[in-house]
Amino acid sequence: MQRIEYSCKTLPFGTLASVMIAMNVGFIIVFATAYTTLNPIISTILMVSAMALVLYILSSETVFYIDGSGLSRKVLSKNFALQFQKDKYYQWSDVKSFKNGTDKGKYRGEFQFLEINFKNGDSWKLTDMYGERIVAYNQFLTTFLSIVNVQNESRKIQPTTKVTSSAIPTSLEAPELIQRKKTFYETIYAKLFTIAIGVFLFIILTKGIAYLNTSSIFKIGLVIVPGFLYLAYRSFIKNTK
Repeated sequence: MQRIEYSCKTLPFGTLASVMIAMNVGFIIVFATAYTTLNPIISTILMVSAMALVLYILSSETVFYIDGSGLSRKVLSKNFALQFQKDKYYQWSDVKSFKNGTDKGKYRGEFQFLEINFKNGDSWKLTDMYGERIVAYNQFLTTFLSIVNVQNESRKIQPTTKVTSSAIPTSLEAPELIQRKKTFYETIYAKLFTIAIGVFLFIILTKGIAYLNTSSIFKIGLVIVPGFLYLAYRSFIKNTK
């Protein structure tokens, strides 16, 4: 099978680890400026700017390759934070599960993503860069799903022999299949969270509206209501598979 490659911006340390690093830097700035006469607005701007800078430094253009034998990843950035990131390679037998679907960015529209999880705990996340690389992404995703299907079919019909300490085969055990995990919007937690937000909005807009100032009403209408509508659409209406 021909090797397929795809490149996009990633956080090689992982999304959670990178965000935690950025938040810690932000907290340090908050604590450092708390004992000064610096204007709180300026302090907040410094904190947000520092967190954005950290995430920028920890991000890199990354190339992914897949073929019938395995998957590999090459981080292209050579800055001080990522210079020791080594190229990685896994066989298909190392893949544990994956997720694919769409999500919404904080400041831009929807994007597609593919998250590949490995048995050793490593995880790779690819995106279509808000549609900027949609053709190449779709080719990579189609190839990935095709290989996963082939791998799972072969594992269903080729069980391995389970051997006891006496070296006598006692039973047959099928290899573990590569599972597709549900995205957040496909889980019951998304539905419960959406219902909770809906109840909160209903109480605020019916019982607490008299206690809200103009600024609060504006924030609810601009941020919370659109967010609730998007959650409701993704959790209850749209088929995300």
